Amino acid sequence: TSPGDFEAFGPEGAARMDELLMRHNDEVLWTDNRHRGYVRLVLGRAAARVDVVAVDRIDVPRYRTRLLHREQIVRRDEVLEFTG
Repeated sequence: TSPGDFEAFGPEGAARMDELLMRHNDEVLWTDNRHRGYVRLVLGRAAARVDVVAVDRIDVPRYRTRLLHREQIVRRDEVLEFTG
């Protein structure tokens, strides 16, 4: 729930930094520095699901969540792959 690295640049600047990071680093498949939240990992025998969840506030115990992004990780032969 820490602030995004580029929060001081405002929403447009943070979105631009996300875009540049993904463009210049092939290992970054998705990024979002504009929201606070957490990553939920659901493990199964055949696959794993990665949910990036945003929270609307961090100053009180009650908050609302919103799914920002979801990825599936599946095993194909001996390799793990993201399927989006």
